[in-house]
Amino acid sequence: VPPPRCEGGGFPRPLGAREGAHVRCIPSVPIMGPSWRLAVVPLVLSAAAAFVVGGTGRGRVALRMQEESAAKIAERRKMMKQLCTGIKDQYAKGDVVVIKYGGHAMTDDDLKQAFAEDIATLVNECGLRPVVVHGGGPQIGSMLDRMGIESQFVGGLRVTDEPSMEVVQMVLCGMVNKEVASLISRSGAPALGLCGKDAGLIEARRKPKLIGQPDGSVMEADLGLVGEPVRVNAKLLMSLLDQGIVPVIAPVGMDEGTSAATEGRSLNINADTAAGAVAAALEAKRLLLLTDVAGGLDDKKELIRSVRADEVMELALDGVITGGMIPKLETAMNAVQRGVHEALIVDGRERLCALKMLLPERESGTSVTLT
Repeated sequence: VPPPRCEGGGFPRPLGAREGAHVRCIPSVPIMGPSWRLAVVPLVLSAAAAFVVGGTGRGRVALRMQEESAAKIAERRKMMKQLCTGIKDQYAKGDVVVIKYGGHAMTDDDLKQAFAEDIATLVNECGLRPVVVHGGGPQIGSMLDRMGIESQFVGGLRVTDEPSMEVVQMVLCGMVNKEVASLISRSGAPALGLCGKDAGLIEARRKPKLIGQPDGSVMEADLGLVGEPVRVNAKLLMSLLDQGIVPVIAPVGMDEGTSAATEGRSLNINADTAAGAVAAALEAKRLLLLTDVAGGLDDKKELIRSVRADEVMELALDGVITGGMIPKLETAMNAVQRGVHEALIVDGRERLCALKMLLPERESGTSVTLT
């Protein structure tokens, strides 16, 4: 039985109200009277007309944006197809390329997605086997700032004490590594995130306290828990590559140890250096070092297009290259001296850079070769 209506009309008793309970009813209002209709109907029609006109305008904008986006995607795919054709002419199927991923390309969402798609294209369309070694300097710096830990650098390398090492490992092996591996996997190439401590992938030793300077002098500086690679488990990486998996490596190595106290502890390895060691261990066809500049720059900020391995130290001693560019060029030099065909320092902000820089016709980048 429906609840009784209030005297004089109004809303019925609420369904949850107890029978006989005092409920204040709200009087009904004759809202559908003629005067209400005369006043409101024109307003409704006007609002509806405005919505249709405005909605149509917004629809046109949305449609145009979709068309522009579709055109950009089509153009990108066309260019990727052309690049893949050139790559197939230059490389044998299954050739290994090692790519150090870092800089602004790791912090911009569009560039992150574009990089992941480039890696998937190298696997699925070009027939190559890429290995990614990533950095994460900006992310580490941001987290250290949030935790009130000061960042210090010597010769382009981060000074890493024990509290800093905990943050480095958390950011690189956790946050960054899994994001990069996930993006590549979602773009169509299965990727597996690893760090140098997994299965003894990268064994390292602490860097010496004597650091060479560009002017030829030697400075004593304790970098803390900063390491340099001494061994890379190439067998593990080749096993993954043979299964069609893209290894994504965070550059945190395992201390080979000179005592029980130091054996197995975490060491922070410069990502460029780690990538060079991995490339040499795999005898990679190419090593790409992504950065935030057009390539190796001299003291006048002009691009160095090519350099022989035996010229790198001379450039450093003469002060032609400085700062963070020194470890990059040293890494490239060491890699080609240990069997990598060519090492390239490239602008990671450039679209399709991971594909473009594998071809001989390049508008940017610095090439390091033996001869």
